[in-house]
Amino acid sequence: ETIAGTPAEPRLIATGTPALAAPLGFVNPLYIALDPRNGQLYISTGNQILRLTRNGKLDTVPAVVPSGLGKGRLRGGGPIAIDSHGNIYVSGGPRGWAAWQVAPDGIATYLGFARMPGGNNPMIQPGPGGAIYVGIQRVEHDALAPAHALESGTQATIDGQYFPPAYFAFAPNGTLYADDLEGAMGFEWHQQLRAISHGHATLLWQEQNPVPK
Repeated sequence: ETIAGTPAEPRLIATGTPALAAPLGFVNPLYIALDPRNGQLYISTGNQILRLTRNGKLDTVPAVVPSGLGKGRLRGGGPIAIDSHGNIYVSGGPRGWAAWQVAPDGIATYLGFARMPGGNNPMIQPGPGGAIYVGIQRVEHDALAPAHALESGTQATIDGQYFPPAYFAFAPNGTLYADDLEGAMGFEWHQQLRAISHGHATLLWQEQNPVPK
């Protein structure tokens, strides 16, 4: 069942636009998230954050950087998540592979770099206890805190190997599973899948042929 979007060429969408008439065609990709408080659907288009109302319309969610780099409307956002207080978290924006918090009043705050440049914007999703994770870094006190198994933050390494996370998911017991990016950005590493639990990382799978520098 289609709930939003037409194949028309995308453009900025005005508040109150009927969702089934919204020009979302050729937006690649769209990112979605659900508000844990009420189940409302949010859509990140890369240029806007939209909220699907109960009467089938799209409202624009204000996201404004008040000062510094990227001052003005937050652009270039990618994956999103919403916490239990109604704050929206989005990666990308004017600092590239960074993370931002958009408060209910629309003010966007820079949280830090989720990883070094390369590939798509870092994934974001809720973790145990409702904490928000950005590229397997946890949001703490308006900043990003690396997972305990990582030996550093944005240039994360595990067991001495560069580990730029791409996709991740949590098991019911809180174990974090993450894979890394495939390709090379001046580094040498194996594509790999890791399980991170209680501050320790376990290698589950590794590509046999490392990517050369």
